[in-house]
Amino acid sequence: MGLDMYAISVSQAYAAGQQFDINVDERDGQGNSSAVKAMCSWRKFSILDQWMRELCAEKGGDAEADGVNVRLDAGDVRRLAQDFAAGDFGEPGRLFVNDYLKLKQFIAKAQDEIKLGRSILYMASY
Repeated sequence: MGLDMYAISVSQAYAAGQQFDINVDERDGQGNSSAVKAMCSWRKFSILDQWMRELCAEKGGDAEADGVNVRLDAGDVRRLAQDFAAGDFGEPGRLFVNDYLKLKQFIAKAQDEIKLGRSILYMASY
C-alpha cells in the first residue's frame, strides 16, 4: 500500500468540461481506446499530491477523498511550472532525483498535450 499517483492525457470531448471526478476508462463512448494516454506516474510524492489536492479543492472537488482526480488546464500547468521553478517542490538534493526529473518532464509533456487540444488529469489513490 502507498500513495500511487498518475497523470494522463484525454481528449477534450472525453473530459466533457468537468474539472474533477472524471470517470476514467480506457475507451471513450464509441470504443476508441486512444481517448486515454498515460503520461507519468509517481509513488509517494506527497508534496505534489498536496499541491494537486489543493487544486482540486479550488475547483470545487473533495480534496480529502481517496482516489482524487483533477483536471489541469493551461493555467494550472503554468502555475505548477512556476511553483516547481520557485523550489516549492524542493531541490533535486531534497527530493528523490527520479521524482524531480519526472515532474520536470511531466510539465513539458502536459504543456505539449494542451497545445494539441487535450486535457490533463491527475489521479491518486492510497
